[in-house]
Amino acid sequence: MRVHTELPLEAAADRYNATLSRFFQQGGRITFGLLGLGADGHAASLFSRQDVARGASRYAIAVRRENGPDRVSVTRDLLLKVESLVFFVAGQDKVETVEKTLRDPESTIAGQAVCGIPQTELWYARGSPDRSG
Repeated sequence: MRVHTELPLEAAADRYNATLSRFFQQGGRITFGLLGLGADGHAASLFSRQDVARGASRYAIAVRRENGPDRVSVTRDLLLKVESLVFFVAGQDKVETVEKTLRDPESTIAGQAVCGIPQTELWYARGSPDRSG
């Protein structure tokens, strides 16, 4: 399943939502999901409370960004269907966001998107990976 980026943004989001809906209606499962965490607290191209709210009853939405790029994002409703969800986060610039998300999930968009979802983990590496071998 892919996002048809050759379509206009709204049409691409609608088509992806329809594809995901059919997938689940036919018994499809997502057993594992991997997410990143932005330094600003976003995840899955959900950047605001409004993005999270607009995703209700959908699996994909269009997300317009003032400074670009526009995106198609999965929604909280889709994330609720993932059997095991892991945030993989790295970087010193994300220490505060990780701590805030763990302490008070509702205070970040990522936390709002996954709050209350069972089987959600956050793996975090503070520093840069050692590339010396």
